[in-house]
Amino acid sequence: MLASSMSDPSGTGPADLGFDAFTRYWLGARIAEGLTENLVRPRILDVGGRGGSLAAFFGAAAVTVMDARPPEAEADRRLEAEGRYVVGDVTKEAIPGARYDIVVSMDMLEHVSPDRRPEVLRNILNASRIGAVIGFPADSPEANCVEETANERYRDLFGEDHPWLLEHFACRPLPSTAEVDSFLEAEGYAFRRFNGNNVFLWLLMMEFLFLAWRRGIPTGTVEAIYREEFLAGRLGDAVEPAYRTIYAIVPASGGAGRLERLSVDTDDGGCGSPGRWKLQEGITAAVHAGLGVSGGPGGPTSLDATRLAVRLCDARSELEQSRDSLRLLESEIRSLEVRLAASGAELGSLERRLGERERYVDAIHASAAWRLVQAVRGLLGLR
Repeated sequence: MLASSMSDPSGTGPADLGFDAFTRYWLGARIAEGLTENLVRPRILDVGGRGGSLAAFFGAAAVTVMDARPPEAEADRRLEAEGRYVVGDVTKEAIPGARYDIVVSMDMLEHVSPDRRPEVLRNILNASRIGAVIGFPADSPEANCVEETANERYRDLFGEDHPWLLEHFACRPLPSTAEVDSFLEAEGYAFRRFNGNNVFLWLLMMEFLFLAWRRGIPTGTVEAIYREEFLAGRLGDAVEPAYRTIYAIVPASGGAGRLERLSVDTDDGGCGSPGRWKLQEGITAAVHAGLGVSGGPGGPTSLDATRLAVRLCDARSELEQSRDSLRLLESEIRSLEVRLAASGAELGSLERRLGERERYVDAIHASAAWRLVQAVRGLLGLR
């Protein structure tokens, strides 16, 4: 069952998570709780969950973490002491031990090369008795754009690429819903998809955090506002375009009923309503307050900048595509020029040979032998 408190005395409750981890693990925990239905103490495995973010949301549930990296945070060491931290790489090996009721994996698949993703998904699903919850930034022009824009901002501030965004870029393309849908259907699984993190809000918060870290500004108040608005359903965090997609997965044979009964209230922010962006602009105001920035009434906001960044990224993509087309056209032109030059050389050779033949014929006609032949032909009436 989900923890009833936002914090606990050890300082590792949900309220201690940053906005990005909080929102994805809140939704992942709600889905996992819904899939396990009436189990009092479900066995849950969090693959790639170093840091104990999922465990922070559960009270009675027994959450085990499996991660390729050794434990680091206090939450990890506590799990290790209880025998619930497993060092293992799901990209290279099957998950050891007895099957778990639910296997959760949040933001791990995008760090796996595309050719390895089917095997990783298979390992996760094979270790689950009831089902799985898998979340990742899903491939889309908007998701790619905000990742690139966030990384550029981080590089401007810190002089280097953001480490986990760099891993995303190395494993691109990001996992796509079409790719995962096809895999699950072929393997005999039913699923539902949920949105997480509107791209504009995600980029806005990332830029705020990067700037705050650079200036040494505390981020707790702004992140607390984000969590509060998210939980109250006033944020618009699940409004499309979404940065992250989270899957609830069960075996199609005998498990589909769990999906039908699954009730997870996601924050759609009044999608399509005139006030949709006002909710997000409220967060912009909170970010401005945290940074000590005054945008002024009616002035440009970070959200405006984010929208422009997305449009600029789209324009850059179109420009690069145009450049690729131009480079291809230039290559074809160079190829034609080479062929034309070769044809010109061949024509020149033919012209030289023709000229030589004409001179040879002229020489024959001018010779005494030719005149004699012509005279004989005349005498014989062969002209």
